[in-house]
Amino acid sequence: SFQLCRPLHYLVYFFAGCAVGAYGLDRGLLASDGALARNWARWLAGSVAGFVLWALPTSQMVDGAQAPLLPTRRLSQQIRKRLSTAPKVKVVKDVTRRQRLRGLVHIMADKWLRYIVYVRPRLARGEVVVLDRYFYDLRTFPHPLIKRPWVEALVMRLIPEPALAFCLVADPALITARKNELTVAETERQIACYRGLSRWVRNFREMPADGDRTAVIDRMAELVLALYTSHRSPERV
Repeated sequence: SFQLCRPLHYLVYFFAGCAVGAYGLDRGLLASDGALARNWARWLAGSVAGFVLWALPTSQMVDGAQAPLLPTRRLSQQIRKRLSTAPKVKVVKDVTRRQRLRGLVHIMADKWLRYIVYVRPRLARGEVVVLDRYFYDLRTFPHPLIKRPWVEALVMRLIPEPALAFCLVADPALITARKNELTVAETERQIACYRGLSRWVRNFREMPADGDRTAVIDRMAELVLALYTSHRSPERV
C-alpha cells in the first residue's frame, strides 16, 4: 500500500533503483566480487549496529504531553535531578524569570520529533488528532530574543499550522488563584502571547475558560465536527 506519510522514502527508492539499473548489477558495490561480497561480515556488523543505535533511543520514547520524547531531553532531565541536592520547592513563576535559549532549541526539537512520530502519520491516514499542548507553548518562553519580530516569524513558519486552534482565556486573577503556578502578571503575559496567534493561525478561536463548561465543550465539539465534515464527502462521514 502507498503511505502518504513517506513520500521521500519512495522517491529515494525510485532513484536508487534507476541508478542501479543504469549502472548494472555486475559492477560496483553489488558485483559478485565487489566490496559488499568481499567484506560481508563488516557490512552485516554495521547493519546490526545501525539497528541497535536506532532501536535503543526509540524504545525509550514515552507518549504523553509532558514526558519528553527526545532521548537527550530525558537524559538532561535525569542529570539535573541527580545533581540537584536542594529540596524541591514549587516556585510561582513571574515575569522576571529567564531561561537559556538552548533550552528552547531542545524543546523545539523534541516537539518536532513528537509531531513526526505521533501526529503526522495519523494525519496522513485521515485521522483527527487533538492535542492539548502544541508547539505554541514556545511563544511564552521567557527569553528576550523570542520577542524579536524576525524570530517570531521564523518560528511560526517552522511550525505546521493546525486546522483549528483553541485558546482558553479567562480573568488572569482567576487563573492564578485556580492553578497557583504563575503570578497575575505572568498569566497576563502568556495570554497575550497566545492571543498573538490570531495573526498566524487562520482558524484561531478564543473560548471562555470561566464560563459554563458544558456549553464551551459543546461549542468546541461543534466547530471540530463542522471542520471535519467540510473535508469529507457525505458518504464517508
